[in-house]
Amino acid sequence: MPYRSTNVERIHMLRWTIAPQTRADVDSILSEFASLHAKFGPVIGIGVVPPELPVPEGDVRRYINEKMPELLSHAETLHYVIEGQGFKNSILRSVVVSLLLLTGKRGQIYVHKSFEEAVEALTPRLAELKILPARLHLAAFNAMIHRPGRTAVGAASEPPP
Repeated sequence: MPYRSTNVERIHMLRWTIAPQTRADVDSILSEFASLHAKFGPVIGIGVVPPELPVPEGDVRRYINEKMPELLSHAETLHYVIEGQGFKNSILRSVVVSLLLLTGKRGQIYVHKSFEEAVEALTPRLAELKILPARLHLAAFNAMIHRPGRTAVGAASEPPP
């Protein structure tokens, strides 16, 4: 799989390790969302995009766009974390926000610059669900989705945990 994922009840957390390569990669995520939706209700998704990740190739990118309504049918909200502090990542976040404004999904899809920012934005909803933010941080840490203070989980330059 080109990603790592885990969940805490209805909260699905994912980190891309490489760009999606096939339609099966996309279908796998859809399957995870459908399963969680059936068990817990609408899913709250947090997807982490590392700074070095390239944009998916044409056919896969088109397939993601085609499948987005199906994914959204299982989702309460989606939170995209586009990591990175540079110009490229800042522009990418701006482009994604602009696209959301055009698609009318602004209240369902959010863009953040860090995992911490996404969890902070979700804190009121987590309180309603009686889920402590620390549970998300611990699950994300254990699944290597997020390691505080590190921008490239699993990168060769990273010292072992």
